[in-house]
Amino acid sequence: MMKQESKRTAIYVGLACAALLVAIWAEAATKPEELKDFAKVGTEFYPEFKDPTAAASLTLYTFDEASATSPEFSVVFDDGAYRLPTYNNYPADAEERLAKTAASLIGIERDALAGRRKTDHKRYGVIAPRSDEETELEGRGSRITIKDAAGAVLVDYIIGNKVDGETDQYYVRLPEEKETYKVKLDIDLSTKFSDWVDQDLLKISQADLRKMELNRYSVDPQSGRLQPGEVSKLTRPDSSSDWELADFSSEEEQVSQSKVRTMASTLDSLELLGVRQKPEGINANVEINASLKDNQLMIQALAQDLSERGFYIAPNEDDELYLYADQGELALGTNNGLAYTLRFGDVFTGSLQEIEAGFLSSDDDKTSEEEEKAASEEDDSEKAEGEAAEKSAEEEAAEEESSSDSKQGRYLFISVNFDESLLGEPPVEPTKPEPPAEKTSTEKEAGEGQPAEETEASEETAVEKEPAATEEDTAEDGDGPALAERPASDEAPAEESESSEEEDAEGGMSEEEYQQALAEYEAALQQYKADLAEYNERKEQGRKTAATNNERFAGWYYVISEESFEKLKVPAEELVEPVGAEDAEDAGGASGGPGLPPGLNLPNFNLPQEN
Repeated sequence: MMKQESKRTAIYVGLACAALLVAIWAEAATKPEELKDFAKVGTEFYPEFKDPTAAASLTLYTFDEASATSPEFSVVFDDGAYRLPTYNNYPADAEERLAKTAASLIGIERDALAGRRKTDHKRYGVIAPRSDEETELEGRGSRITIKDAAGAVLVDYIIGNKVDGETDQYYVRLPEEKETYKVKLDIDLSTKFSDWVDQDLLKISQADLRKMELNRYSVDPQSGRLQPGEVSKLTRPDSSSDWELADFSSEEEQVSQSKVRTMASTLDSLELLGVRQKPEGINANVEINASLKDNQLMIQALAQDLSERGFYIAPNEDDELYLYADQGELALGTNNGLAYTLRFGDVFTGSLQEIEAGFLSSDDDKTSEEEEKAASEEDDSEKAEGEAAEKSAEEEAAEEESSSDSKQGRYLFISVNFDESLLGEPPVEPTKPEPPAEKTSTEKEAGEGQPAEETEASEETAVEKEPAATEEDTAEDGDGPALAERPASDEAPAEESESSEEEDAEGGMSEEEYQQALAEYEAALQQYKADLAEYNERKEQGRKTAATNNERFAGWYYVISEESFEKLKVPAEELVEPVGAEDAEDAGGASGGPGLPPGLNLPNFNLPQEN
C-alpha cells in the first residue's frame, strides 16, 4: 500500500516539474528576445559620429520603380576638390551641403521598434535598393553612406517609407540588422545635379554689363561653310544709361531697351543645367592646341566630336584653324574688365538626366536623327488628333507626364579674358604749376642796393627820355592842362597800368596765385593717387577673376536651357522699335541640327566684317 502511494506521489512531483520546465522554456523563448530588441530603443545608431566636417564622401542609392534601377549618386573629395563622379567628375560646390547633410544624420536615435523580422522589410520599404537577396522590387528604400577621408564609415542607413500620420518620422534600419525602427529625420536626400553645383554659370551682374555684341553667323552642317549674319553691337557707359546700338540712327525708331534688358537679365541668371567633358585638343580659350595643328588624324577626330554638338573647325581669314559655333557668338564686356565669349552649339531633347550628364544614351546625347524622328512622331500625333480624343483619361495623363519629362538643352562653350579697356580711362596725374620766375641778380641789385641819388638820377633820365607834350597835343586832347602841368599823382596813365598787367601776365602768375594753384594741385594729387590705387586694384582683381573663371570653364561643354538661348539670340530687327511703341514681347532665336562636316578639308571663307 505504501509503495503505491509513493509511486503516485512521485508521478505528481514529476508532472509538476515538467509543467515548471515548460513554463520556464516558454518564458525564455519569448521574453528575453523582446527585451533585447527593445533595449536599443532610445539609443543612437552611431554615437561616435559627432563632427560633420569629417565627412569626405557621400554615396546615395535610390530605387526607381519605373525603370527598376538603382542609379548611384556620389560626391567625393578628390585632387583637392569635391567632385561628382556620376556627372563626368564635374567639380561640386559640395563642402557646405555635404557637411549640412552629415550634420542632419548626427545623433539619430531609435524612437520605437517597428519590426523585428526580415519579412517586415517590404512593408516598411527598407529593402536595400541594390539587394541581390531579394527578388521583390516593391519595398526598396534609399541607402545613404557617408565616409571620412580614410574611407571609414561614419553612417550607413537604409531609409524607407514615411510613418503614417507623422510628418517627420521614417522607417529606418541598418544594412547589417533585421530590426526596423521608427526614426525622426530632417534630411534632404537630393540626387539632382543642380542641387550640388553652383548654377550661376557666368557670375555676371547685369548692372556691370557695358557691352553685348551679337554675331549671328551660322555654319552649314553639310558643307562646313560659314554663313555670315548680322552683327549688333550694344554699349552703354554706365548702369544708369540706356543701351546704344552702333551705326543706328533713325527719327522713326529707337533701341528697344526692354529687349536689351531681357538679354542682360538672362545673362545675370543664366543657369547651368548639365555638363559634358570637352575633348582633348581644345584649350581654355576655346582654341585648337598648337600641338595638334600638324596632326591630321587628331584634328579629324576632334572635328567629329565637336560637330556632334554643333561646333566646327574651319580656317579663319588668317588661314588659321578657328572653332565656330552652329548658332553664332555673343561677346560680353563688364566694367571689371571681364570679356566673355559665348559660342552657341546644337539643341537636343532628352530627359533631365540626359540633359544633366547624357550617360543614359549610347553616345551621351540625342543625335540629329533622333530629333528628326521625334519631330516626325510629333507631326504624326497631330494628324491623329481625332484618334487621340478617343483615348482614355488615364492614357492622356500618362502621355502628358511622359512629355513633361522631356526637356530641351543647348550646348555652350564659354571663354573669358581680361580686357583693361573695359575698366574705363585710367586716372590722369595732375600737372604741377610752375612757380613765378625769379628776378635776376642784376635786377635785384638795381631794385635793392642802388643809392637814392642814383635812383633819382635814373628817374630824371627816364623823364628826359619821355617825349614832352606839345601844345598841339594838348589842344587835340582838350581834356585839361598839358602833361608837364599835371599833378604827380597823374603821372601813371591807364595805358601804362594795362601794359604793366600784360607784362605781369607774360612773366607768370603772382606768388599768391601760385600758392593757391599749388594747394589745388596737392589736393588733386592725393585724389589721383587714391583713384590710381583703386584702378590698379580693379585691374589686378579683374585679371585674377578672368583666370579663375577661364580655368573653371576650360574642361567643359555646358548645357543651358533652350528658353535662355532664345532670349539671348535676338534678331537684329527686334532690337529696335518705333519711337514711343510699347515694349515688344520676347522672341526666340532659330535652332538648328548638327551635321558632320567633311573632316578638315573645309572650304575657306571670309569672316563677317564688323560694323
